[in-house]
Amino acid sequence: MKSILSTFVVLLLFWGNVLAQKPAPVSEYGQLPAGDTTGVWTELNIHQNPKTEELLERQIRLNKNRQTTPGYRVQIYFGSGSSARIKAMKVKTDFLSSYPEVKAYIIYQSPDFKVRVGDFRTRSEALRLQKKMTRDYPNAFIVPDEIQFPDLYSNSSSEN
Repeated sequence: MKSILSTFVVLLLFWGNVLAQKPAPVSEYGQLPAGDTTGVWTELNIHQNPKTEELLERQIRLNKNRQTTPGYRVQIYFGSGSSARIKAMKVKTDFLSSYPEVKAYIIYQSPDFKVRVGDFRTRSEALRLQKKMTRDYPNAFIVPDEIQFPDLYSNSSSEN
């Protein structure tokens, strides 16, 4: 009985606090009460280590010089051995004759030569090309890679 009574008293005290809360009027611009600027910061001071600024500037410089971005490509060949380079060049040439609109790259990662095609930002874009060329390259697969930035304007729009 005492626990029920003490629980009731505690709930009664909380209920009084709940009723004491009154919402502030809201202006049309958001959460600030209309016409009331008390408690609003008019100045913001940031105190930080000077090394932080140096690191930020360094990162900005690195990003400006960066020529690639993370993305996906479709790998259509990989091989090693004495004739792997020649075979990779042949695969690239054959691919470009069938798909001239897609860029192809020969990559050497010791001891393998690889032929990767396309510059796709998302895996689903790469999957579309992979499905399109399944008949010609049944063993092709999607790999994450650093890709070239896509052209902002196509050649047809620059001629207008």
